[in-house]
Amino acid sequence: MSASTNSVSSIRRRSGSPKDDIEDVEAPALQRLENTQRPSSFCPTMKNCSIPYLAAVVLFLAFCAWEYLPPKSITITESDFGFNLRSRGEVPTSSQPQCGIWMAPGSLRPYPGFGIYTTRDVKENEKFLHAPDAISVQVLEPHRYNNMPLEDERWRWWKLFQNYAWDNSVPDHSIYSHPLGDMTDFQPGFGSLPNHHCILNSLSSRSPDIPYDDEVVDRRTSPGLGAFSYTLGREWVSKRDVKAGEELFLSYGFCERTKEKNKWSWADKMYMPEDFEEAARIVKMFEPFGTQAWPKTNLTIARLIDPAANADPKLVYEILPKTTKELDMLVRAVDAHAFDEDAADEELLIQLALGVTEQRTPEWIRQNGMCLENLVPKKSTLPDAGWGGFAQYTIQKDDIIVPMPVFHMENYEILNLYRRDVNVLRDPEKYQIGKNLFLNYCFGRSESSMALCPLTSAVLVNHCGEQVNDGKCEANAKVRWSSGWDPSSHEWRNKTIEELGQHNARALSLELVATKTIAPGDEVFIDYGPEWEQAWIEHVKKWKAPKVPDNFLSAKKANLHNDSAIPDEMISFNLRKTVDHPYLFTGCFYRTGKADVNDTRYDTPNENWRNLTNKEIIRMYASDGSKHVHGRRGYQKHAMYSHWPCSVLFDQNDGTYIVRIHQSPIGGRYVPKAIWNQNKVPRILFNYPRSSIHFFVKPDVADHQMPNVFRHPIGLPDGIYPDHWNNKASLKQWTI
Repeated sequence: MSASTNSVSSIRRRSGSPKDDIEDVEAPALQRLENTQRPSSFCPTMKNCSIPYLAAVVLFLAFCAWEYLPPKSITITESDFGFNLRSRGEVPTSSQPQCGIWMAPGSLRPYPGFGIYTTRDVKENEKFLHAPDAISVQVLEPHRYNNMPLEDERWRWWKLFQNYAWDNSVPDHSIYSHPLGDMTDFQPGFGSLPNHHCILNSLSSRSPDIPYDDEVVDRRTSPGLGAFSYTLGREWVSKRDVKAGEELFLSYGFCERTKEKNKWSWADKMYMPEDFEEAARIVKMFEPFGTQAWPKTNLTIARLIDPAANADPKLVYEILPKTTKELDMLVRAVDAHAFDEDAADEELLIQLALGVTEQRTPEWIRQNGMCLENLVPKKSTLPDAGWGGFAQYTIQKDDIIVPMPVFHMENYEILNLYRRDVNVLRDPEKYQIGKNLFLNYCFGRSESSMALCPLTSAVLVNHCGEQVNDGKCEANAKVRWSSGWDPSSHEWRNKTIEELGQHNARALSLELVATKTIAPGDEVFIDYGPEWEQAWIEHVKKWKAPKVPDNFLSAKKANLHNDSAIPDEMISFNLRKTVDHPYLFTGCFYRTGKADVNDTRYDTPNENWRNLTNKEIIRMYASDGSKHVHGRRGYQKHAMYSHWPCSVLFDQNDGTYIVRIHQSPIGGRYVPKAIWNQNKVPRILFNYPRSSIHFFVKPDVADHQMPNVFRHPIGLPDGIYPDHWNNKASLKQWTI
């Protein structure tokens, strides 16, 4: 069967019903697939297959495998094929590991921007990266802008920042980093760069094995305490088989078309699942999936679109295959799942979605993209720096180590933190209590209020300069403006800070470049500049180590082996008492249910329950807790807000415990106000599994909340900022 290359005429929206939206214009129809001209695929769906026919096919394939596959003892060489495999790109030209994750122009139409791609096949449940994705930074109170200093600037920055940060699917150790849970999780790299797609979503995240490490520096001696994030980035796993050349998408959760205008402008322009589902329904009506011949006019197809499906007729029409070649590709892909009708339907949706994206090859991606996995996070070779960025592959001099799309911040002082129980505007300086850790991960200049915050693993790169580090390192990289791969960045550099502030999308890009060849395993350093160095030197002079008890228990150590016995210091050994640890609090994985909203055991107030005997307390207020268990991946894949504060009361000496659950202070409308908490009676669980107990740092005593922790933007080289951004040129130092 020959494939027609003619496409169906384009359509346009008009007023009226969906059926009238498309003009009745004659268009070249898909070539009718006669029985004698069907594609080589043997069975589009299970419904079309007879058992004898399937059995015959299986026997035929088995015969082919037996007759034509070469015996294992025969070695096939390049000469057996009559050509050099290397010249065809069939085998690697080097035995060295190759970068497989890239940033390149996106495949979405018509608003591509940039996207993340893989140049290697990735199987379902396989990790995309060889290490956690950089770090996560908890940004405190980003939503707080009303009646605050720089209120307009705060509001504009939040509108921009929320496009790249996580308010949902945040691990509980991050949520508890603020006393009120008012934080947003910023995850550069995979957490910020992937484009949104509901059907092609291939990314699933989970916490690393050690998600929070408060032992990276020595808390008794290091002035770097609290100056960097203790939270490693997520691990990213494939939700389905992904082919080399595919863009990697993440679902942002906007997967339903609403009648009201979406607050996210881009969401109104996206294909939605109902568009693909309606297109799939129509495809399955016609040959070879169905029995009908393809219609010959646009209007006929338009009238098939169900108004109740909430689909956009124009988008549905764009999704439908226009040539027999496109239809053949659909059939071949779906046939691979011929024995599983659900999988075949899912594959049909995926292939229809891929059909309205720009198709990329691994070669195109390597030529037009930049590697995103040159850097991996490890403990820095510098004792006070925390995490560092280490080369995973050889990086040649003058090569781009990692691209740095950045989002802009009109005034870095919007990262100041203030008391919540006062009118801050009366005396902002008096009521300021600190600065966001996020400031340490943004670039800036003392002459300007502007800060630029990278969206990639470039945030891992530490400082090496003349006055600090005692010759223990050497700068081997530098920062510069993007070298042509982001044309819009050059245009936006000509804008004023005020004009950039009105733009609630990313506009600028930098890049990190090697100044010498960097070997795999080497740590990458840049020079933050003399102002940053001087600020660090002054901080070291003034820094005083916190008091640390000899038996200090870190969160990392407490959580390292969740199958080992809980330390006695975290157990009260009393039904009526709880442990108040100076640094940690206990969290229990808790499945809410009837006991929290409507249970006769808890609907009677009793402030004097502690006067009851142990047997009476257990009989009246305790229940089996064995069902409160994580899923297969444990804490790594827990649901947001799923850990409630709790107290371990007794060790049952069989790997289970008696615990008391306390009302969760976070989650807002997502977490019920438990009836037992309102009536001041205990919620006690016995047979509670050890694996469901996790330890968190008390937010009020976390290192990042300590007074006088180091906060300073990363300095940029002279000449980076244009003169018209230097709105603080009269200042001689940072006002932070």
